[in-house]
Amino acid sequence: MHFLKHSIRLISYPSLNIPSNLHPSAGTNKDSRKYIFGELTNVKRQKIVYCADIRELGGIINWKVLCTPKEGLVKGMEIIGDDIYAISFKDARNLKVVHTRMDHIDWKNAEIIIAEKPNLFLESITHCKDFLMATYGDGINTRLFKYNLKTKESSEVRLPYSGIVRIFCLDQTTNMCSSSITTWNKPYAEFDTDFTTDIFLPGKLNKQAIHALFFR
Repeated sequence: MHFLKHSIRLISYPSLNIPSNLHPSAGTNKDSRKYIFGELTNVKRQKIVYCADIRELGGIINWKVLCTPKEGLVKGMEIIGDDIYAISFKDARNLKVVHTRMDHIDWKNAEIIIAEKPNLFLESITHCKDFLMATYGDGINTRLFKYNLKTKESSEVRLPYSGIVRIFCLDQTTNMCSSSITTWNKPYAEFDTDFTTDIFLPGKLNKQAIHALFFR
Protein backbone atom coordinates (compact mmCIF):
# COMPACT_ATOMS: atom_id res chain seq x y z
CA MET A 1 0.00 0.00 0.00
CA HIS A 2 1.44 3.35 -1.05
CA PHE A 3 0.33 6.54 0.68
CA LEU A 4 -0.07 9.92 -0.96
CA LYS A 5 1.48 11.80 1.94
CA HIS A 6 -0.40 14.65 3.60
CA SER A 7 0.47 16.92 6.51
CA ILE A 8 -1.15 14.51 8.97
CA ARG A 9 0.80 13.98 12.19
CA LEU A 10 -0.11 10.75 13.96
CA ILE A 11 2.13 11.91 16.78
CA SER A 12 -0.44 14.66 17.43
CA TYR A 13 -2.90 12.01 18.67
CA PRO A 14 -1.77 11.01 22.20
CA SER A 15 -4.69 8.57 22.49
CA LEU A 16 -2.86 6.28 20.04
CA ASN A 17 -0.02 5.86 22.58
CA ILE A 18 2.64 5.68 19.86
CA PRO A 19 5.91 4.29 21.26
CA SER A 20 9.04 6.32 20.58
CA ASN A 21 10.64 3.42 18.65
CA LEU A 22 7.94 3.46 15.95
CA HIS A 23 7.94 5.77 12.93
CA PRO A 24 4.49 7.23 12.14
CA SER A 25 3.29 8.15 8.65
CA ALA A 26 -0.13 8.94 7.22
CA GLY A 27 -1.84 9.80 3.98
CA THR A 28 -4.42 8.77 1.41
CA ASN A 29 -4.53 5.85 -1.00
CA LYS A 30 -5.55 6.54 -4.60
CA ASP A 31 -7.17 3.08 -4.85
CA SER A 32 -9.39 3.58 -1.79
CA ARG A 33 -10.49 7.20 -1.79
CA LYS A 34 -13.01 7.08 1.08
CA TYR A 35 -10.35 6.64 3.77
CA ILE A 36 -7.24 8.10 5.36
CA PHE A 37 -4.56 5.65 6.49
CA GLY A 38 -1.84 5.82 9.11
CA GLU A 39 0.99 3.35 9.65
CA LEU A 40 3.59 2.73 12.35
CA THR A 41 6.83 1.06 11.28
CA ASN A 42 10.18 -0.05 12.64
CA VAL A 43 12.51 -2.98 12.04
CA LYS A 44 9.82 -5.50 12.98
CA ARG A 45 7.85 -6.91 10.09
CA GLN A 46 4.32 -7.02 11.57
CA LYS A 47 2.07 -4.26 10.27
CA ILE A 48 0.36 -1.64 12.45
CA VAL A 49 -2.18 0.35 10.42
CA TYR A 50 -4.98 2.79 11.32
CA CYS A 51 -7.81 4.14 9.17
CA ALA A 52 -10.41 6.91 9.29
CA ASP A 53 -13.10 8.53 7.16
CA ILE A 54 -11.50 10.91 4.62
CA ARG A 55 -14.19 13.50 5.43
CA GLU A 56 -12.34 14.04 8.71
CA LEU A 57 -9.24 15.24 6.86
CA GLY A 58 -8.46 18.79 7.99
CA GLY A 59 -10.13 18.38 11.39
CA ILE A 60 -9.91 16.02 14.35
CA ILE A 61 -9.41 12.51 12.98
CA ASN A 62 -11.04 9.57 14.77
CA TRP A 63 -8.51 6.84 14.03
CA LYS A 64 -9.67 3.22 14.05
CA VAL A 65 -7.41 0.18 14.17
CA LEU A 66 -7.08 -1.61 10.84
CA CYS A 67 -4.50 -4.15 12.02
CA THR A 68 -2.04 -4.76 14.87
CA PRO A 69 0.87 -7.22 15.24
CA LYS A 70 -1.47 -9.91 16.63
CA GLU A 71 -3.09 -10.22 13.17
CA GLY A 72 0.23 -11.44 11.73
CA LEU A 73 0.18 -9.26 8.60
CA VAL A 74 3.55 -8.66 6.98
CA LYS A 75 5.25 -7.39 3.82
CA GLY A 76 2.39 -6.24 1.59
CA MET A 77 -1.15 -4.87 1.77
CA GLU A 78 -3.31 -3.76 -1.17
CA ILE A 79 -6.52 -1.81 -0.47
CA ILE A 80 -8.88 -1.50 -3.43
CA GLY A 81 -12.10 0.35 -2.60
CA ASP A 82 -13.45 -1.46 0.45
CA ASP A 83 -11.45 -4.66 -0.19
CA ILE A 84 -8.24 -5.34 1.75
CA TYR A 85 -5.74 -7.94 0.51
CA ALA A 86 -2.82 -8.67 2.81
CA ILE A 87 0.07 -11.09 3.30
CA SER A 88 -0.27 -13.14 6.48
CA PHE A 89 1.97 -15.61 8.31
CA LYS A 90 -0.85 -16.95 10.54
CA ASP A 91 -0.70 -20.76 10.21
CA ALA A 92 1.34 -20.27 7.03
CA ARG A 93 5.11 -20.47 7.39
CA ASN A 94 5.59 -19.62 3.70
CA LEU A 95 2.90 -16.91 3.91
CA LYS A 96 -0.51 -16.62 2.27
CA VAL A 97 -2.81 -13.88 0.92
CA VAL A 98 -6.01 -13.12 2.85
CA HIS A 99 -8.96 -10.82 2.24
CA THR A 100 -11.33 -8.81 4.41
CA ARG A 101 -13.31 -5.58 3.96
CA MET A 102 -12.98 -2.04 5.24
CA ASP A 103 -16.66 -1.93 6.22
CA HIS A 104 -16.27 -5.11 8.31
CA ILE A 105 -12.62 -5.70 9.27
CA ASP A 106 -12.38 -9.28 10.53
CA TRP A 107 -8.88 -10.76 10.28
CA LYS A 108 -9.79 -13.74 12.45
CA ASN A 109 -12.21 -14.96 9.78
CA ALA A 110 -10.41 -13.49 6.77
CA GLU A 111 -10.90 -15.29 3.47
CA ILE A 112 -7.82 -17.09 2.14
CA ILE A 113 -7.58 -16.13 -1.52
CA ILE A 114 -4.10 -17.50 -2.26
CA ALA A 115 -3.15 -20.37 0.04
CA GLU A 116 0.35 -21.11 1.28
CA LYS A 117 2.43 -22.89 -1.35
CA PRO A 118 4.84 -25.71 -0.40
CA ASN A 119 8.49 -24.98 -1.23
CA LEU A 120 7.65 -21.42 -2.37
CA PHE A 121 7.96 -18.29 -0.20
CA LEU A 122 5.56 -15.42 -0.87
CA GLU A 123 7.63 -12.28 -1.49
CA SER A 124 5.23 -9.53 -2.58
CA ILE A 125 1.80 -8.56 -3.88
CA THR A 126 0.64 -5.74 -6.13
CA HIS A 127 -2.38 -5.13 -8.33
CA CYS A 128 -3.60 -3.75 -11.64
CA LYS A 129 -7.20 -3.17 -12.76
CA ASP A 130 -8.47 -6.76 -12.72
CA PHE A 131 -5.71 -8.80 -11.10
CA LEU A 132 -3.75 -9.18 -7.90
CA MET A 133 -0.22 -10.41 -8.64
CA ALA A 134 1.88 -12.40 -6.18
CA THR A 135 5.58 -13.17 -6.57
CA TYR A 136 7.11 -16.26 -4.96
CA GLY A 137 10.73 -17.30 -4.49
CA ASP A 138 12.08 -20.85 -4.53
CA GLY A 139 15.49 -19.80 -3.26
CA ILE A 140 16.85 -19.15 -6.75
CA ASN A 141 14.15 -17.89 -9.12
CA THR A 142 10.82 -16.12 -8.94
CA ARG A 143 7.47 -17.60 -9.89
CA LEU A 144 4.53 -15.32 -10.63
CA PHE A 145 0.85 -15.97 -9.93
CA LYS A 146 -2.20 -13.80 -10.53
CA TYR A 147 -5.61 -13.72 -8.84
CA ASN A 148 -8.58 -12.53 -10.89
CA LEU A 149 -10.45 -9.98 -8.74
CA LYS A 150 -13.68 -10.64 -10.68
CA THR A 151 -13.75 -14.42 -11.16
CA LYS A 152 -11.77 -15.23 -7.95
CA GLU A 153 -9.59 -17.67 -9.87
CA SER A 154 -5.81 -18.02 -9.53
CA SER A 155 -3.31 -19.05 -12.18
CA GLU A 156 0.43 -19.07 -12.73
CA VAL A 157 1.86 -16.61 -15.23
CA ARG A 158 4.40 -18.08 -17.63
CA LEU A 159 7.56 -15.97 -17.66
CA PRO A 160 9.79 -15.39 -20.73
CA TYR A 161 12.62 -17.14 -18.86
CA SER A 162 13.72 -17.93 -15.30
CA GLY A 163 15.15 -15.27 -13.03
CA ILE A 164 14.29 -12.78 -10.28
CA VAL A 165 11.11 -10.94 -11.26
CA ARG A 166 9.78 -7.55 -10.14
CA ILE A 167 6.33 -6.20 -11.05
CA PHE A 168 5.47 -2.47 -11.10
CA CYS A 169 1.87 -1.40 -11.69
CA LEU A 170 1.84 2.40 -11.84
CA ASP A 171 -1.61 2.80 -13.44
CA GLN A 172 -4.20 0.58 -11.76
CA THR A 173 -6.89 1.64 -14.26
CA THR A 174 -5.35 -0.77 -16.80
CA ASN A 175 -3.92 -4.31 -16.83
CA MET A 176 -0.63 -3.08 -18.32
CA CYS A 177 2.32 -3.17 -15.93
CA SER A 178 6.08 -2.95 -16.10
CA SER A 179 8.16 -5.95 -15.12
CA SER A 180 11.83 -6.78 -14.93
CA ILE A 181 13.83 -10.00 -14.90
CA THR A 182 17.33 -10.35 -13.50
CA THR A 183 19.30 -13.55 -13.98
CA TRP A 184 22.92 -14.63 -13.75
CA ASN A 185 23.31 -15.53 -17.45
CA LYS A 186 21.27 -12.77 -19.17
CA PRO A 187 21.40 -8.95 -18.98
CA TYR A 188 18.83 -7.12 -16.87
CA ALA A 189 15.67 -6.76 -18.97
CA GLU A 190 12.45 -4.76 -18.67
CA PHE A 191 9.11 -5.71 -20.20
CA ASP A 192 5.69 -4.16 -20.77
CA THR A 193 3.33 -6.84 -19.49
CA ASP A 194 -0.37 -7.18 -20.29
CA PHE A 195 -1.87 -9.32 -17.53
CA THR A 196 -5.08 -9.79 -19.52
CA THR A 197 -3.12 -11.98 -21.95
CA ASP A 198 0.10 -12.56 -19.94
CA ILE A 199 2.14 -11.32 -22.90
CA PHE A 200 5.60 -9.86 -22.15
CA LEU A 201 6.82 -7.31 -24.70
CA PRO A 202 10.23 -5.59 -24.67
CA GLY A 203 10.06 -2.47 -22.51
CA LYS A 204 9.88 0.83 -24.36
CA LEU A 205 12.08 2.73 -21.90
CA ASN A 206 14.87 0.27 -21.23
CA LYS A 207 16.09 -1.89 -24.11
CA GLN A 208 17.80 -5.16 -23.25
CA ALA A 209 21.58 -5.10 -23.65
CA ILE A 210 23.08 -7.00 -26.57
CA HIS A 211 25.98 -9.36 -26.00
CA ALA A 212 29.05 -8.65 -28.10
CA LEU A 213 32.03 -10.95 -28.57
CA PHE A 214 35.44 -9.48 -29.18
CA PHE A 215 38.35 -11.50 -30.56
CA ARG A 216 42.00 -10.52 -30.64
